[in-house]
Amino acid sequence: MSTLGTLGACGVGDDSELPSTPEARVCTANLAITGTFTIGAMAPDDVNNDTNQPPGDGRPDIMGCWPTGTWTWTMSVTDNTCPTAPVPEASYSFRTDFLPDTGGEPQYTYTLLAPALTSNFRLKVSSGGGGLCEGGLEIYSEDGKTGWIIQPALDVFNQSGPLNGKGEYAIWKEPQYP
Repeated sequence: MSTLGTLGACGVGDDSELPSTPEARVCTANLAITGTFTIGAMAPDDVNNDTNQPPGDGRPDIMGCWPTGTWTWTMSVTDNTCPTAPVPEASYSFRTDFLPDTGGEPQYTYTLLAPALTSNFRLKVSSGGGGLCEGGLEIYSEDGKTGWIIQPALDVFNQSGPLNGKGEYAIWKEPQYP
């Protein structure tokens, strides 16, 4: 089991910072995701949402994306330009845990459960708007030239799932992971 540190809300970069040339990809494969989500803890209700003072008012203090729980999914290849089609792992899974708010944005910890990997991965969850939580798992080979870019999605209005989403497998000419 691998753990990635505590992360807060995600920002979106300025488009002017993008490289002027496209990545040198050797080949790609697109992936479809299906899976389940098991909620780990309900959103806290520590304050009245109108006054922002204790006690709770029966409404969650955090609205929208509430990713705490276990995300589990499988993937299938939908199309492929690589000489050999990639073979996804039998299962992928991570857990998100909430750390109590200390006066700023909510904080979460992310723990990769499956597959067992080296340290060449990145993991996060962000809000996709309208109650959608989007996972982001990137897994890279030891040389950083082969990667799985995986985006499971959860509609928090149906927290029993299912998960869906998309992913991409790619081989690059140059390393993509530091």
